[in-house]
This record gives sequence, C-alpha cells and structure tokens, in this order.
Amino acid sequence: MRIALACLIVALVVGVVPKAFAFGYIAPEAIEAGVAECAEKNLKMFSCARGIEQKELSARSKVVSRSGYTLLIRLEKKVVSLVDYPTESGDSAIWYSYLGYSRKLNSHIIHVQYYEGDSYMVIHHHSGQQVFPSGFPLASPDGKHFLSISNDMFAGYRPNNVEIWQVGLSDFHRIANYEPEWGPHDGGWESANHALVKKQCYAAAETNPTGLKPCGVAQVKHSGSTWMLIE
Repeated sequence: MRIALACLIVALVVGVVPKAFAFGYIAPEAIEAGVAECAEKNLKMFSCARGIEQKELSARSKVVSRSGYTLLIRLEKKVVSLVDYPTESGDSAIWYSYLGYSRKLNSHIIHVQYYEGDSYMVIHHHSGQQVFPSGFPLASPDGKHFLSISNDMFAGYRPNNVEIWQVGLSDFHRIANYEPEWGPHDGGWESANHALVKKQCYAAAETNPTGLKPCGVAQVKHSGSTWMLIE
C-alpha cells in the first residue's frame, strides 16, 4: 500500500501518468492502437470512431455489420439496428459507430456523434438494455461496476462529470454521479472498489479550453454502501 502510494505521488510530481490512466481520444489507447484516424495529427472525433469501427467490423463480422447508414448488432436474443440520421440542416444529425465488445461487462460499446457534441451507448448482450454513460465505460477488475468520465468545462456540449455504474446479470444502474468544478481527464481502476481520475483545471479568468492544465488526481472509493469522490 505504502509503495503504491509513493509511486503515485512520484508520478504526479514528475508529471508521469500512472499506468491506470490509459485513455486515448475516443476510447482507451489499446482500442485506438493501429487506427490511423485516431493519430494525434488526425484528431477528428467522428473519423476516429469510424476508424475503430472498421477494425471491429473485420474482427467481429459474425456479431456486428454495417450496410450504409445501418449498424446491425447481433445480441444473444435479438438483433439491434442503429440507423444514422445525417440531416441536411445538421442540427438533429446523429451517427453511430461500433467501438467494441467488453467481456467483463458482457456489453457492446457504441460512440454516438451529434451535430454538436457526442455521447456513448452501452448495450447489454443478454437483455438488450441500452444506457448512455457520459464517457467510455471502463470495467472494474471484478466486472461489477464501470467508471465513465466526461470533460467539458467550456463548450457545454457534454456533461462534466464522473459516474459509477453498477453492472447486473442483465442490466445497468447508475449509482453515483459527481459534477466537480475541475475537468475529469483520464481515469482507471486501482482495485474493484477504488478508481483514480486525473484532474484538469484552469484559472477563473481563463476562457480558452486549451488553457486547461493538470491539477492532481481525485479518488473514487467505495465505503460501506456508498461511493465517495475524494478530491
């Protein structure tokens, strides 16, 4: 315990991101690996999501497929059809991109792109329940919860929050939602009951989102029957 804490403190002091933090642009780095559209020089949210989808369509052709605007996902008991809606005006446009399947969560993960902003959809493979966490769902080591984070301190197109979701045999329930004054940037699990979230802050007079800077690490811990955000 003392060694792990000491390593974390050293990492924060020297500016090194702990191993638990593994976020890429749309999804964790492991998922974006090898996808040219997710490279730093090509940081376009929709293009990155569709690049990941292309990789997944090839790897999971028996489960997921696309025909034009229609994304088909074969669940345990039914097929889910998600249809893109690229309107001429753009205001109500929506695009769905398949990001992969989580064995721990027994669920499919979808990126949802709007004309302004985006979100995520998680579909339970057994029941078909659909939920919309604020960010990419990161499964806890025991698969009983997932963490999602969203950072938007400027534009207001997305929530600025940290969520904990409980995972059942066939359903999900959001059991904690925190809306801090800082921006949740990266996150990861240290254990089944303990997650870390990297923080970003900017001065009160700052109006440019590029002015955000690292400002420490928050903890999300399970204690008794509740989850706590320790800032």
